[in-house]
Amino acid sequence: MSTTMSRTSRAVSLATLSALVLMALTACSFSIGSTPEPSSEPTRDAQELNADALAAYVEAERATMPAVMEQYPGLYADASVDGTFEESDGDGDLPAGTYAVVWYDYTYANPLDWSTATVALEGQRSTFDDLCESTVFPAMRRAGITGPLGAVWSYKDVTSESGPMWSHTCSDE
Repeated sequence: MSTTMSRTSRAVSLATLSALVLMALTACSFSIGSTPEPSSEPTRDAQELNADALAAYVEAERATMPAVMEQYPGLYADASVDGTFEESDGDGDLPAGTYAVVWYDYTYANPLDWSTATVALEGQRSTFDDLCESTVFPAMRRAGITGPLGAVWSYKDVTSESGPMWSHTCSDE
């Protein structure tokens, strides 16, 4: 393996683990007090409450992004978090239902050797799954999110024009 590929693999692995640790710390600290208060309005339904809870959780996760960016100066050009509700018809790997999904998107600041980076990220799949089960999904529940849950991590670099170069999805179903 060349020195450049070894550095790429090491940088991707370290950065990925650091970002996951920071997210885990935030998710663990998401307090029940941060859960949006149920409205006394009789017209508010469970779907609206769920949307409010997802929005609050995403905002808490967004607050971690400056720390992720500072952890490795110059490594990421961008790191963002978003939340959506996604429908599954049950034809794929997921059972049918409406999933509350948190999207973690990372853009590396410099072009990478993606064959090496993909190998490094593939080696982290079980770490992502463990983080979902032990930290992310319990924190989402504490935030008041109900129903099936999902999380998607995606990575690209500044030269990526057609979406992520690598992504991973986990769900609680």
